[in-house]
Amino acid sequence: MELLVISRKFIYSSFMNFQPFEKSEIEQSINRRFESQVARYPHHIAVKTSECELTYDTLNQAANRLAHQILQQCPPEQELVPILFEHGASMVVAILGVLKAGKGWVPLASSYPQVRLETILSELNASVLITNQRNLNLTEVLLPNREQIINIDEIDPHLSGDNLDICASANAIACVLYTSGSTGKPKGVIHSHCNLLHLIRRGTNALKIDANDRLSLLPSYSHIGGTNNIFRALLNGAMLLPYDLNEKGLVGLSTWLIEEKITIYHSVPTVFRHFINTLKEDDTFPDIRAIHLGGEPVYKYDVDLFKQYFFDSCLLLNNLGCTELSSYRQYFIYSDTKLPSNIVPVGYKTEDVEVLLLDENGKEVATGCTGEVVLRSPYLALGYWQQAEQTNAAFFPDPEFLDRRCYKTGDVGYFLPDGCLVHVGRKDFQVQIQGYRVEIAEIEAVLFEHQKVKEAAVKHQDNGEEKKLVGYIVPL
Repeated sequence: MELLVISRKFIYSSFMNFQPFEKSEIEQSINRRFESQVARYPHHIAVKTSECELTYDTLNQAANRLAHQILQQCPPEQELVPILFEHGASMVVAILGVLKAGKGWVPLASSYPQVRLETILSELNASVLITNQRNLNLTEVLLPNREQIINIDEIDPHLSGDNLDICASANAIACVLYTSGSTGKPKGVIHSHCNLLHLIRRGTNALKIDANDRLSLLPSYSHIGGTNNIFRALLNGAMLLPYDLNEKGLVGLSTWLIEEKITIYHSVPTVFRHFINTLKEDDTFPDIRAIHLGGEPVYKYDVDLFKQYFFDSCLLLNNLGCTELSSYRQYFIYSDTKLPSNIVPVGYKTEDVEVLLLDENGKEVATGCTGEVVLRSPYLALGYWQQAEQTNAAFFPDPEFLDRRCYKTGDVGYFLPDGCLVHVGRKDFQVQIQGYRVEIAEIEAVLFEHQKVKEAAVKHQDNGEEKKLVGYIVPL
């Protein structure tokens, strides 16, 4: 125990000069915060891939040139600009260029099915799309009119690389992130600059991210997790290192993490488990100080893997979030943390976000009882793009605070006596067997506890006469 305390003091000793992300910093545009980091760390590497390295100054100039091209080619009334890229440095230039032009970006992954891309572009009705040479053929299929396409690899190098005078307000739309809708149609979640800056502030201060950090980027830039990683790095002077799992796979990930001296790792638990399965017994990661898992349930099995392969000074962060408000609960795990159950809690409250657990009648449930997670915050997503009915169904005014709204997540959980939240599943995955309400996630957690089970999933079957839960496992 004494060694653990010393170890923890050692890892945090490097944070003696950490500068917190102040609350006042969220009352501006994302690009202004980025430009302040450029002024402070112009020669630091901002983005590094196997193909290129961009310093903060180089990245800033490239984004400024793109912004000028956008203003030349994009109609003033076009509020959103879709961008279509693979997992790399160009997507970062595009995001910043769109923001600097005073518009909001809409990320489209080149791995999306064509029909999904067509559906989103039809809803946006955009006059201009940004891509690169690698994705030009796909883009020309989606937008046959070549004048609608900005090829980032053909930007005039003589365009000005200086910062623009355009300054979006903190409440302006920064991006629209498309997720799978319950109707089968993608829905675009609208975020303001202020909302995203508040998210980055919470993550920065929780993990004490600074200019010495090197952050992996494994999630797609089209997901909130990817957006989070990008700006947790670039708004703090840190280095962002994209790694394309679809292209490179998991086998080379451990070598990459070691060689690139990654300090903060972030992925969904499934990727983490499969990554750990590629390791040799003597593999170590001396530079990783934080593992951040989210997007799926974290089990005791995952925590055991974390304790087996990472130093005592490393922490594991589990959280609960959604595209509408990411990472609103946080649970920190150390090498000596004792878990209260097989399901790892999603943690305690974060700043400016209140979690209510409500029953079917909209009444708060007692401690220890399950209820739907309803969020109350001034920093929720603004709604869904061009989908007023779905927006009104999910978001509603806060009856107590005029400056806040509430959002019904569809997640189900319960509070422990100390206020810690345990997430047990989704409303749509809650089933009744022989009159008892059963949470599928809890059954899966028990299966994971077996020493010979590597993967587990539970499915509800109903043949009209009898309801069953069927478990599927992948043995070790």
